[in-house]
Amino acid sequence: MPTIPEFLSACAAAGLEGRICSGTHWQVCGGLRLVNFYPYAAAGPTVYIQGMGHGRPGELADALRLASETPPAGRKQKRNKQRNNQRRRRQLLRAKPFCHWCDQRVDDKTSSLDHVIALSRGGSNGSDNVVLACHACNQRRQNNCTEADLRSLTTRDHAARTPAPPRPPLPPAHDYQI
Repeated sequence: MPTIPEFLSACAAAGLEGRICSGTHWQVCGGLRLVNFYPYAAAGPTVYIQGMGHGRPGELADALRLASETPPAGRKQKRNKQRNNQRRRRQLLRAKPFCHWCDQRVDDKTSSLDHVIALSRGGSNGSDNVVLACHACNQRRQNNCTEADLRSLTTRDHAARTPAPPRPPLPPAHDYQI
């Protein structure tokens, strides 16, 4: 079992930062992933990678290697991407609930995020390249981008539209049952 000074010096030698959270919980930071290392766990030394649901047996060298290597594309990252897309779509819906291309009113079920310049054509996921679109317009455009599409980013004025109706107020707090 490594000691705390050995852990800290091994992290420094690998160009990483070692943190002592408690006597039995150490963190390897500064790499591509945050790794929690439990050298004195009952089942033996255990390594937990940030975002993973469970740990796996491993030594200090494993913790340092895992902190430095690029995470594989997996289910967790895909789930986070879907969650972020849903969050971004809800934000756009609150701001301007209309299709960017046909001006049709959209909601959470009838809208999708559309890249003005498709990712396959060199576009980005940045907010300046992503617009809210109805499913029909998104499917019609596929990965095509015309000059008119590019101009629409600067000439469309969705702010002049009537905003979505406000949500009804919540009842007073004393009406809630605890």
